[in-house]
Amino acid sequence: MQQQLSELEQRLGTDHADIKSTLSQLESEIRKILGGSEDSTTNAAGLESASTGLASALAVVESGDRAVPSQAIALYHESSQAMKLRIADWNLFKTTQLPQLNQHLRKENIAPIVISQLPEEEELG
Repeated sequence: MQQQLSELEQRLGTDHADIKSTLSQLESEIRKILGGSEDSTTNAAGLESASTGLASALAVVESGDRAVPSQAIALYHESSQAMKLRIADWNLFKTTQLPQLNQHLRKENIAPIVISQLPEEEELG
């Protein structure tokens, strides 16, 4: 998705300033979903750090011959919550912001952005 937005922005050149502004906002939104935000009042972890946290917690569970340490459990819960929030943000992005962009692109006779589904997503519906 990021690559498609970047390529579209380059293809537009100096034309379509309004679309380029929208693309820039969407790229920023995707970066927040992936990397999190610096807002300390919310669960600001992004998909990347949540995924790393979940993998770390799993590694502790798989490698231990004893009860799972409370730190690993806390990391799991924190990372799991962050993952759920960012997935919800991504789904909202796909159902609201992306269709709006694509509608605008179609009006300008520009090919819309398409998100290809991963095999796991296709099986889930």
